Amino acid sequence: MNIDAELFSWRGAGIVLFGESTGDRWIVTRGWLEQDTLTDVRRWTFDSPRAFGGQVRRLTFDATGNRQDAAAAGLAAAAWAASFT
Repeated sequence: MNIDAELFSWRGAGIVLFGESTGDRWIVTRGWLEQDTLTDVRRWTFDSPRAFGGQVRRLTFDATGNRQDAAAAGLAAAAWAASFT
């Protein structure tokens, strides 16, 4: 997991998640990693840090099947998004 002022990212279990803030919206993008290429990229937009964190949690759980890892990623994502409010 990588969190800095501009970007949230998480990588594991064959996926990469990127999070960004655009004013009062938070965007999470998921891509499946195949060698050095992202495929099947999807993007979701949310109007609250909590919803953003919830989607990161769901996507992480879908990929890993690990509730603890998913919860940790979701909490970190929500905290990152809340830092913009």
